[in-house]
Amino acid sequence: IIAEHFGFMLIWGDYVFIAFLFGLQNVFLWKATDSMSPVHATACVVIFLVGFAIFRGSNAQKHAFKQNPRIMIWGKPAESIHGRLLVSGYWRYARHMNYFGDLLLAVAFCLPCGAQSPWAWFYFIYLLLLLLNRDYRDEQRCAAKYGELWDQYRSIVPSRIVPLVY
Repeated sequence: IIAEHFGFMLIWGDYVFIAFLFGLQNVFLWKATDSMSPVHATACVVIFLVGFAIFRGSNAQKHAFKQNPRIMIWGKPAESIHGRLLVSGYWRYARHMNYFGDLLLAVAFCLPCGAQSPWAWFYFIYLLLLLLNRDYRDEQRCAAKYGELWDQYRSIVPSRIVPLVY
């Protein structure tokens, strides 16, 4: 809430948009007549579990680092730039690993719907656009806040959301 500021975008998103989006896939699943194959179901579960691990794990690492920059991450002392920007654990692979985990969760929720309708993928598409916009704003804000440290951070962690891709 601090980074997003408490306002229309946050209130409308939380009370209107999310309430609509989180249940939209159920409409398509309710009408579906075909059952998922075991491979399809397993893929959905695996993508969900990986997304959940990345989302929760990366947020937990960032929170723990903010509480104590000398914490251990994955059995090693946390690496950072001047004790301010975390560059170990999940955060070594992308500047917004939590966004990547969130996107994987959205894929896992939409994937059971198959290709019935683009509306079944609306949640993923909306979240992708929201997180790309937030990433852009974060980049601007962090460049202003951290200055040279941000340039150094970007050289160590070149990927923004998806490791080795973007």
